[in-house]
Amino acid sequence: MFVELTTRMQSTLFDFPFEKRRILTHWSNVATVNTRAETEIDSEAKREAVLRQIVAYFIDIWRIRAAPPHRI
Repeated sequence: MFVELTTRMQSTLFDFPFEKRRILTHWSNVATVNTRAETEIDSEAKREAVLRQIVAYFIDIWRIRAAPPHRI
């Protein structure tokens, strides 16, 4: 329950698409994972690849939000 509430709040604060909010939990887990443990992220290279995806996604959101509105 707490994870869902936290994810909803993060989605709201970051103006993140609400329907994609569960990916925030996954990204949080990847950002804090111990790569020596038996998980799907078992190397720093895999962790870094996901972290780059996170950065790219937020850059795209920022660009969309920062773009001037289209005029007809």
